[in-house]
Order: sequence, then structure tokens, then C-alpha cells
Amino acid sequence: MKNNFLLIPVILISILLILTNCGEKKTTTDNNETTETDTSGELLVLCDSSYLSVMDHVFDKYRAKYPDVELTVIYGSARFVMANLLSGKTRVAIVGRDFSEDEDSLLKHYNVTPFKQIDIANDAIVFFKNPK
Repeated sequence: MKNNFLLIPVILISILLILTNCGEKKTTTDNNETTETDTSGELLVLCDSSYLSVMDHVFDKYRAKYPDVELTVIYGSARFVMANLLSGKTRVAIVGRDFSEDEDSLLKHYNVTPFKQIDIANDAIVFFKNPK
């Protein structure tokens, strides 16, 4: 029951993240710079492997809706995902935790601009009572 309660917000926020972070389009401007759109280009998403069963379906739906996007998804540990985000290898990371102490200290040491973080879901307890 708890997984079903969290599934809808996870899917909606994930789609929003993907839509707002799509990569480069294959066209160039006069300055030979590539342009970026929400519906075409390349996008690398790293995702915590504990969300594989939920997110795999979301990514399949996204690929079906936006066939012009080359979506690459790599699953791994939260540590692996965060390391790739901090090193600049990806712009989209889906993990179920905040930065650890050492990751936070690296951000401060190298004066890195904080990443935008979005809460996908929170834990909650819901009580249902049969009126009969």
C-alpha cells in the first residue's frame, strides 16, 4: 500500500525532471552552437537502483512519448549516482537521500553551486476507516 501511495508522485516528478533537463538537439546555430529543446536531443539520467522497478516504467513511457530524445538510463548505488552528478557526468540524478557529509564538504570546498533538489515523495501514515 505504501508503494502505491508513493508511485504517483514519483512518476510525475520524474517526468517533470526529464522534461526540464533534456539535452542537446542535433541542429546548430550560426555560431556552430547546439540548441537545446525539451522534446529532442540527448539525456543521461543516473538513478538509484532501489527505484528500478518504479522508474523503469516511467522511462519507457517517456521514450514512447518523445522518440526524438536519446534517453540513456544508468542504474547504480546512490553513492555512484551522486559521484557522477558531482563530477559533472550527468545533469539528472534520482536518489532517495540528500548529500552525505563528505559530498557536502566537497561542494563547499570546490565552491560548486548547489544543485536543484526536488522532493519526490515523503513518508506518511494514512488511516482508513470503514464507515459501517
